[in-house]
Amino acid sequence: MVKKRIQAIWQAGLEDFAARREHAEALRAAVRHESAASPKRQLRDRAMEEQVQRAVIAATAPLRQEVEALKQQVDGLRAQVGKLKKDR
Repeated sequence: MVKKRIQAIWQAGLEDFAARREHAEALRAAVRHESAASPKRQLRDRAMEEQVQRAVIAATAPLRQEVEALKQQVDGLRAQVGKLKKDR
């Protein structure tokens, strides 16, 4: 039961990471597509790229915290499992 819970927590973290990565890639693709459409948009494209970079940083910053929290949870659960095995 503990193993399934750990796996579920880890899977949720991975799915969240994948969703954030897809969102960032979509923003990058939109910027690239727009910049290829017209050379007059270079200044606006730079601003858009900066926005994408900020969005990626904002999207991954909480993720790092979430991953660290998941690691701490897993470590705590492992400690509990180890204690339960010793008590047998």
